[in-house]
Amino acid sequence: MSKLEKRVKPQKKGDFSSTLTKKSCRLVTEMPDFLKIEIYIGTIIILISFLFIIKVEKKYALPSHLRYFYFYALIALLRSAYTVINGIYLKLPPTVSIIVEDLLALFDFFFWGSFFSRLFIDRINKRVVRITFGVFLTILVTAIILNNLRTNNFKIIAVANLCFVVYCIIYYLDLFKTNPNRNLKSDATFMIVSGLFFYSAVSLPLAPIIDYFKNSNTKFYPLSYAIAGVVNFGIITMYLLIIKGFSCLIRQTKV
Repeated sequence: MSKLEKRVKPQKKGDFSSTLTKKSCRLVTEMPDFLKIEIYIGTIIILISFLFIIKVEKKYALPSHLRYFYFYALIALLRSAYTVINGIYLKLPPTVSIIVEDLLALFDFFFWGSFFSRLFIDRINKRVVRITFGVFLTILVTAIILNNLRTNNFKIIAVANLCFVVYCIIYYLDLFKTNPNRNLKSDATFMIVSGLFFYSAVSLPLAPIIDYFKNSNTKFYPLSYAIAGVVNFGIITMYLLIIKGFSCLIRQTKV
């Protein structure tokens, strides 16, 4: 039962106003059709990226920081499938949902920390990435502990995305400093990092707002779905750029 449904007063026999209130709460908390369609589209795109990355990795030699990227796409696919099952068809217990979301957030955090650590050759950048990782990991774990499995905490996602934005800025500064004349249109790493930057920058300010609206009253609750649609658009864009990035590797190898 959601927080909104818990706020409804117990229905007395013949109390029709209470029945209407319960129905309105269910309507408000039900996922709208546009968001369901967007989630389906996103799941299909992530599936395509997963299959495409596997194909590229089998045929071509990849840089060290791009190896095993298919594993990230696989986890993202499972995450999207979980969203479809739990958000559209079933309703798992809140504690289970919160644990799954926290574990997925931690996986994202460790994956991208490893990605950027392997990406940089320069010792200074490597050290900055590791320090950034340590600082944000402390904040992330603290936020999870303080939340104490009470509710889906989108602030945790915001903390991780802020860290990703910092990683991307470090990459851009290093890129334009060391190789400003590089053809970025055919640069796989640039495409992938840009996808991560776009998603993280878009969702960073929106995640806490979703948190607020979902814990608010029925008047604002529907806005959380509209904002979630924007965040999902960011995710879709990120995976389209990931596909674009790995397609660049194919063209580079052929040339």
